[in-house]
Amino acid sequence: MSQDRTYSIMMQTRDCECDLQGIINNAVYLNYLEHTRHCFLRHLGVDFRALHIEGIDAVVRRIEIDYRLSLKGMEEFSSSLRMSTKGRLQYVFDQKLRRQPDNAEVVSARTYVAFVTNGRPVPPPEQVISAVNDWFAGVQGEISCM
Repeated sequence: MSQDRTYSIMMQTRDCECDLQGIINNAVYLNYLEHTRHCFLRHLGVDFRALHIEGIDAVVRRIEIDYRLSLKGMEEFSSSLRMSTKGRLQYVFDQKLRRQPDNAEVVSARTYVAFVTNGRPVPPPEQVISAVNDWFAGVQGEISCM
């Protein structure tokens, strides 16, 4: 299942995320991508922490990332994702970070996420499947993410 809907949030870099070159350290971009996925789950009404307490964890299985430009401290950027499924166990997130206000692409990434219990792959929980199906159908409401 794939869809054409895009989820997007605005973010801002912090000076403390810069390396010696005065640009955002490459590892920090992974945090931005992860934050966006977590906000997306909240947007769907999925409680990431509650799933963990139940013994179900969403884990990144693979990430492919292309760095196009460097962000600097205190720059605003948008972080967006599109979601699809791969088989019955994985979700795939195509993600982009774009500097604002010129909308220049900074990073593009493809992230593969699966659910595990005790380290073993399991199908996504029913509440996640239902929430994702609602997303694909355009039923979701708006929940802000900080």
